[in-house]
Amino acid sequence: MNASRTRSPNALHEMEGRLQSELEQQVESIKPPAVPPAYVEKLDLALRNTRSTLRTVEKQIGSLQVWLALVSFGALVAIGLALTPNLFGVR
Repeated sequence: MNASRTRSPNALHEMEGRLQSELEQQVESIKPPAVPPAYVEKLDLALRNTRSTLRTVEKQIGSLQVWLALVSFGALVAIGLALTPNLFGVR
């Protein structure tokens, strides 16, 4: 007789248990590690702070752009007046 056919139900049950255990270990080994909630909270706080800082920087850049436009316009007017002194009746 074939050896696999003569195995007892108990031996088959043990083999099934070992295979099931091995399968569970392999499944566990491919699962990504769990991220601790405290770490997630720290990342969330850091993200909120970064967004707040970004909004502040965007506002500052906007203000600088306005000032740059005003200064540039003033410089163009000054250059225009310097190159054409009689344009507005200035001698």
